[in-house]
Amino acid sequence: MNTKPFQLVLLPGTEYESCNIYDNGETFACPEPPQLRNKYAGELEYDGYLYNFYYPYKSSCQGQPDLKGCKLRLELSKDTADNLASKNKLLKDYFKKIDLSNMGAIETQGNDPRTGYTNPSNPINSTAPLDNQLTQQNPFITIGLPVFGGIIIFIVLYYIFTNVFGIELLSRNSRPTNKKQRSKSIQSPPLDSLSLSSASNYNASNTAVSQDLNNKLSYIFNKLRDISSRLDSLETDVCALNQQNQLQAPRSMGSTVSDQSYGFNLDNLQSITKPLDIDLLKEAVATINYDLIRDFPHFFVSETQESRQGLTNCERFILEGDQSQAGSRTQSEFIAINCNDQTYLIPNILPNASNPERTLKRHADRNNIYRNGQGTNLLKLEELAVIQRNGDYFDLKSIGQIA
Repeated sequence: MNTKPFQLVLLPGTEYESCNIYDNGETFACPEPPQLRNKYAGELEYDGYLYNFYYPYKSSCQGQPDLKGCKLRLELSKDTADNLASKNKLLKDYFKKIDLSNMGAIETQGNDPRTGYTNPSNPINSTAPLDNQLTQQNPFITIGLPVFGGIIIFIVLYYIFTNVFGIELLSRNSRPTNKKQRSKSIQSPPLDSLSLSSASNYNASNTAVSQDLNNKLSYIFNKLRDISSRLDSLETDVCALNQQNQLQAPRSMGSTVSDQSYGFNLDNLQSITKPLDIDLLKEAVATINYDLIRDFPHFFVSETQESRQGLTNCERFILEGDQSQAGSRTQSEFIAINCNDQTYLIPNILPNASNPERTLKRHADRNNIYRNGQGTNLLKLEELAVIQRNGDYFDLKSIGQIA
């Protein structure tokens, strides 16, 4: 959905989830605590999931590669956005309009409608949509998902007819056995035989049935929404697994590669198929080279507000997106990537992201995610921090060490 950003003024004291300050294209992290100190008149963009505020304009913070026109970019929490909407009817209508438009929509893996970002490094066919590529290479998507969805729809429809409307689809006893029974079922008592008490009882019964019907429909709607969410999660997991299998599948010895048809030479092909290991992760951080890991499944995460304030048992990070959303995840603090049955936490090394050396120094000074080392190069890591997934969050399992 193409919706213009909402013009909004944020007052001092407004809380935010994450923040970046820009000065002539250079990125700086906002000071603690996470509250605005000044008033900003900018643009708020809501896509059904995230609340991003740009100052002075969204186009200056996303449309310019050098970000020299951008001054401030914030990500607000849902509680903060709801609080602002409770005091601004136009903002409340803006959120409601987008929520209605996004209801029931399932995002397509690899081609995110919110960011327009498509993984450009897919070596199969860079011009074809990602969902077509996955359909051609994974029969589970073309056969399994439609069959699974059909079964779910049949179960839901059967529940509606049998429990909501009282129609026994599989019972023969519910049908009249002869013409006399059918004629009795359609006859109505004469009007003058109805008393006032029976009419009152009928109205009360009708009201109870209507209320019961509303409750059942509400329950079915919530179930359908939960099923849609689970299907979305399943599709994401299948696509990520399929992408990982493609990267790990050995190439045939007799096959040949045409440099012109794929758009890259043999040297680039060798670098793309280089196996993922801890040394490659350390090299990617040391050289701030996102291209070394972009083809391996990973997530973008940031430390939660409660974790920053020491309100959790260990450092906790919220999942903000995967590699398909890399085009809009420059404000995330870290990258979580799985290697050898462990999930490692490294600083965000996307182009235009906050300086990873500054991110490591900030946490090393607090001695909570990475410890300071003896050297002067903060990007040279001796040991990587390890995290463990817990739903939509990751918990710190062991602290990393800077060389």
